Amino acid sequence: MSTRSQNIKNFIKDAGTRNQLFVFAGQDDASTVSDSSKTEIDIWKNSSIGVKVGQNSLIPVVPNKKWIEKKPYKPWSSNSQNTGNYYVYNEENNYVYLCISDNERNRTDYLGNNVSNIRPSHTVGTQTYSDGYTWKVLYKITPSLEKFVTSAWIPVISFDTFDSTPQTSLTAQATTFCGGSPSKTGFCGLYLKKGIVDPTDSSEYSANELHFSLDDVPCSSCFNLTLNNEKYFAIFTEEKEFASTYDIPDKYTEVENNININEISTASPYYYLYDINANDNLLEGSIVSSFIDLSSFTQSQLQISIPNPEFTITSASGTGARIQLTTFITNSGSIVIDGIKIIESGSGYKDINLDLNENIFVTTSIKDLLLATIQINLDKIDGLGFDPIEALNAEHVMIDVKIEKTDIEDAKIELPEYLNFFGLIMNPEETTTGGTQVVSGAVDNKKINTIYRTSTKATVSKVSTNPLPSIGDTVSLEYTKNNSSKTISNVKIIGLEPLTSTTESVELANIDYDIVNDLVGGRVYTSSTQYSTITTIVKKPNFVQYTGKILSTSKTNNLYIEDPETVIIRINMVKGM
Repeated sequence: MSTRSQNIKNFIKDAGTRNQLFVFAGQDDASTVSDSSKTEIDIWKNSSIGVKVGQNSLIPVVPNKKWIEKKPYKPWSSNSQNTGNYYVYNEENNYVYLCISDNERNRTDYLGNNVSNIRPSHTVGTQTYSDGYTWKVLYKITPSLEKFVTSAWIPVISFDTFDSTPQTSLTAQATTFCGGSPSKTGFCGLYLKKGIVDPTDSSEYSANELHFSLDDVPCSSCFNLTLNNEKYFAIFTEEKEFASTYDIPDKYTEVENNININEISTASPYYYLYDINANDNLLEGSIVSSFIDLSSFTQSQLQISIPNPEFTITSASGTGARIQLTTFITNSGSIVIDGIKIIESGSGYKDINLDLNENIFVTTSIKDLLLATIQINLDKIDGLGFDPIEALNAEHVMIDVKIEKTDIEDAKIELPEYLNFFGLIMNPEETTTGGTQVVSGAVDNKKINTIYRTSTKATVSKVSTNPLPSIGDTVSLEYTKNNSSKTISNVKIIGLEPLTSTTESVELANIDYDIVNDLVGGRVYTSSTQYSTITTIVKKPNFVQYTGKILSTSKTNNLYIEDPETVIIRINMVKGM
């Protein structure tokens, strides 16, 4: 398996569980955003809003290879790295297809010489079209995935990325797991997802076998053991009665079960992924394609005594495959080899050897030379159909965050006139009401986006005839900390709401969070002599500033928030792995 593809699947799976991803967005006057330490500081200081990214806003993506008439495409190979145009996206029916062969005779010496003139349009299995191209259906981009389709990228899924976790909070999920009472105590049985050898005593345990159980534990603790656990599947009971084994469903079976109970609808991409695999004649370890190179042989050397001879196939793993040479008859009646063809794909192959009776050759010495030119491409176990992410060598993840303006208003967050930068931060921290520093967002619903405050809202009062701040002002703050007068400059007024003739609510950006509580009683200078007074701090960020890891930063065109046509703020980024 590609390391990058596995990293991508882990990145998706860990989002909202092991890792909390946040998009920070704001306004920065710098002309560019780089990966410098100053940029990391600016992201925190100049950010106007933070959004905890739900799994529904994350997906692996691959380059958008639209099918184009009269363009050549490259057949997929299991024996080498696949690059370039070896798959296509049909925009008309939203299916993605893998190129299996580009010529009817399956000749490697013909590769690249034939263009595709017929758009692949079948919806199940593998089909050869009259232009000589053979295509395999991989998956369908359903309406729920179309938000990830751009001119440059298309989304890709796998059974590995299916998650049946309900779209509710962890608290609600724990309540369901525990039958209504997460605090009740009982017994927690831990079954192995994969077989192991216990390093302490060399005992062997099979997959689905009970490894051990915990006595007198809160159900909530048992539930926590199920979260993103690669090793164990947990079951909670109030009576210590555990079966020795438990049939833990794999992802394919999990999808099948959810379809059967109508938890997965026909609108889901996983419905189609399952349907494509359930009705495909290619099984795990099948022979996907075979090619032969005849460029080094003359027609007389390729003469044989019988038409379309079938190979003898041997394997230590697979069964059921049948492959034959294809032939044509010359005007003089000679039978000549002109290609290779799969009759039956078989299954379970991890190794394969082909042989022919040398007596069928007019020139017997070429048999081994001919066999050496044959290339067999095998479907991996849990390969092409099960895992399009790996089949298409996905190396990027798209994050597509949409924020309703009404949700921002409900959160009482004021944004600047426009946004022009954003950054991706992993595992920033916050301080709880009890004073404990924890990773932010860990208790949020892992599937949906959650809005967080990154600016400070304060109430300011007019002093004498001095004017109050205006939106867009860059001001200085003077405050006292530890009996010492402090001043900070370049503070931005990014939001403003008049309260009375002498007071207003202002949204402050470009300040350190740890001084916020010290600002009460401080002064807001709009000029060297004119100031107003901060009377209260209304709202402040919960984040511990500069924590977490900044994964990426980007500058964008100005997105004007106050434009009446702006109903949704959309932040889209693609991150390589």
